[in-house]
Amino acid sequence: MKKFALLLATLPLFASYSPYLDEPPPEDGPCIFDYPYHIEGGYLRTGKGDFKTGKDQTLIYAVGEAKLSYLFPLNCGTGVLIGTGYAWTEFDWHNNPFFNQNEYQEVNISISAFTECVNCWLWKGSIGIWQQTEKINVGRYAIFDGILWGRYTYSKCIGLHAGVLALVGKRKALVRPIIGFDYKISKRWMLNAAYPVDMSIVYCMSKQVSLSGALRFNRTRMRTGPVEPIPEAIWEYRSWGGELKLTYEPLPNIRLDIFGGSTFFAWVKVRTRMDKRVAYRELKPVAYIGGYAYAVF
Repeated sequence: MKKFALLLATLPLFASYSPYLDEPPPEDGPCIFDYPYHIEGGYLRTGKGDFKTGKDQTLIYAVGEAKLSYLFPLNCGTGVLIGTGYAWTEFDWHNNPFFNQNEYQEVNISISAFTECVNCWLWKGSIGIWQQTEKINVGRYAIFDGILWGRYTYSKCIGLHAGVLALVGKRKALVRPIIGFDYKISKRWMLNAAYPVDMSIVYCMSKQVSLSGALRFNRTRMRTGPVEPIPEAIWEYRSWGGELKLTYEPLPNIRLDIFGGSTFFAWVKVRTRMDKRVAYRELKPVAYIGGYAYAVF
């Protein structure tokens, strides 16, 4: 089994595979089952972005997340992870006429499972709930997420990806297929084209350091509190962007990422508590930066 081939739900399932390594890890080398505790955290922040319409209105979007999981091995190629997490979102919309709240907090519980016991396949499934802390009301202030993602080893250089991801809650259901491939171009180059979860090209500078260019898709959907100009308003932010990312893996069980880029399209929708649309605003491109850390022990 590849070392740490499986990461948690917020990181692509096969992201830790390095095309620089032509040979498999030694049989007595470190294995994911040797490290039951999984810790990860990430942060992303945009600059002050201007709306295409709306006088003197700007937006700063930021999100931070931390998660802790424990791995229960079932057999040599199958395991289950139970996790809990916390997320913080800043949505600083200057001169927002619809609501005043600009910070949101969520707590998470999730269960994930993976197996490579199916011939030539590595599968992962995960379900979880993100509950806003403003009001403990699952029907109105929570989102359920789920993913089923598999990679089929077609050849030494090609992997095929298939699956589905879903987000349900706050009067919205979003379901997307996962489809694509990865291709090991050479000893140092790797192309990942698994839409929409991993669209990147990776250059491995060494066994510990890699540089990649990638597409990033962000989606956040929140409900405000009851004391607002539009009580319990629902807002949704989506953006599409491109970035450069530097990855450093000092040890097989530690990964560090820093990245920076720019959105090329983004929008905000505001709806009432009963999901009637109030506003739709597009934003101009804006720069963003962020980082990610992952460790198992």
